Amino acid sequence: MSAIADIRTLRAAETALPAVRCRSANPPTLAGLLGPAAWARLHPQVRARIAAQADGRRMQVYRGAVQIRVTAMGWLFAQLARLVGAGFAPTRSRGLTLTARVGHSAELGGVVWERTYHRAGRQVMAVRSCKIRQPDGRLEEHMDRGMILLLDVHERASGLLFRSTGYVQRLWRWRVPVPAVLTPGRLDLTHHQQPDGRFRVVLSLHHPWFGEIFRQDGSFEEIET
Repeated sequence: MSAIADIRTLRAAETALPAVRCRSANPPTLAGLLGPAAWARLHPQVRARIAAQADGRRMQVYRGAVQIRVTAMGWLFAQLARLVGAGFAPTRSRGLTLTARVGHSAELGGVVWERTYHRAGRQVMAVRSCKIRQPDGRLEEHMDRGMILLLDVHERASGLLFRSTGYVQRLWRWRVPVPAVLTPGRLDLTHHQQPDGRFRVVLSLHHPWFGEIFRQDGSFEEIET
């Protein structure tokens, strides 16, 4: 599939993507969250990529093939996650392509991620979320229908590690913590530069009772738009 076809498919899917309801006057800057020393240790291409995502001038578009492992419990949690606007591909597959559009939204005050999974040119699933920074410095990822993922971010081996510290469900004006056993578990997402110019992203979910229930591994490149 050509890059143009991928982009058209993703744009056509936007009408099916839910509108994420996050508002923040404090857009996340990873340089500030990591601190000067950790930011300087990042691979230069990782720093440049993250800075481009947050500058607001244009959306970055990335594409890559992903390999997914999911257990039976992972499949079950994937179905439940869709009810609260979260989502991860509930399938064992080596034939999925993931296209992502990433960029700063002045309206939302955060960095919006639009992820679309394809198989043989056909859209399988689309998910949108928005990363924002609370006034106290906490990083959060907001899904549609009120699910919020609380995140820490660290530098690891010149790359990034995003690690969840909890889940919160927004109900009108209230934020209700979700017990860990009722969630897919701790999310770990790593982002590392590869020698070939691509970058590798590994996302895993570790449930407190069932261990690793989901793992997605892919290498990505930027698509010129």
